[in-house]
Amino acid sequence: MDKAREISRKPIHRLAASVVLSAGLMAASPAIAGITCNRDGDCWHTEKRITYPNATFTYHDDTWWDAHGADHDYRWHEADKDHDWHHGYWLRGEWYRADLG
Repeated sequence: MDKAREISRKPIHRLAASVVLSAGLMAASPAIAGITCNRDGDCWHTEKRITYPNATFTYHDDTWWDAHGADHDYRWHEADKDHDWHHGYWLRGEWYRADLG
């Protein structure tokens, strides 16, 4: 009887181990960007990490902006119909229009 109980518990232990492993992998994966900044201090909201030639960006979560948004080194840019991260980026205080592929 003890052997039968041991066999029936194996699937439960495997399920628990897989849940723990999945949670660990999700925690280790890179977070989706909430704030993108260029090296000149222009910052704006994005939903993913963007890349363009000749532009270097850093990525932060929203809590980073809560802590650093008032710093004089950063300038916040709101999205609008002419300044949407899907269609361009900020560089040296200027908007560059370019569609993401």
